[in-house]
Parts: sequence; structure tokens; C-alpha cells
Amino acid sequence: SVHIYGEFPDFAHIGSLTYTAGRFINERDMVEHRKVAVLGNKVVEQLYPPEADPIGTYIKLNGVYFKVVGTFKPLRGGNWGDRDAQSIYCTFSAFQQVFHTGDRVGCLTRTAPPCAARTSGNRR
Repeated sequence: SVHIYGEFPDFAHIGSLTYTAGRFINERDMVEHRKVAVLGNKVVEQLYPPEADPIGTYIKLNGVYFKVVGTFKPLRGGNWGDRDAQSIYCTFSAFQQVFHTGDRVGCLTRTAPPCAARTSGNRR
């Protein structure tokens, strides 16, 4: 089975994924409500013949076409790695619209801002 997730660009820094082609969702995709998708390697194997380049092609999710902008492989193994490999990521806004989720959120992850350089300041 394939798992479909709506994500924000910051997930690219959190997920245990290595990008094999193309890119992940970006801010412009979010602002412009683009219907773009990033596919796990097992999804690519299921949908495309060997050596095919999925970047720029379209896949149909719940009756709506999404443009493939990237592919990835999981960095982790086991059941979680298998789940990742069988995943499709799209923009959160497109996911809400296409799958009629409204304001429901299945999982929330918070990222910390990059650490600012500390200054030594005056010590007493």
C-alpha cells in the first residue's frame, strides 16, 4: 500500500530521507497551492518502468493530478524505512483540498530555529 502525506517544506530537514532526484516541496509550492508530489523509491518502482525518469510526470491521487518534482530513498531501515519507501509527500494545502481533511491534522512536528551564535558578553 502507498501512504500519502501533506507536508510543509521544513519536513525536508526532519525526515530521514535522501533525495535521489529533483527536490522536496518548497515555499513557492505552498504559496501558490501547487499540486506537486515527492515519491518514495518503492512508489517509483510500482508506477514506472526501470530507468524511467518520473520528474515532470503526473500521477493521479484521489482523482486529482499531481506533478512529480522529486524522488527519495529512506535513510532508516525496518518497518519505518519500508513505510517511508512507500510514501508520497505533497503540499499540506493540496492534501487538505484533495482529501477533504479540513482543519484536521494527523501529526504535528515542530522545528527549532537555527541556533544563533552566542556571544561571550561581559562576565562578572
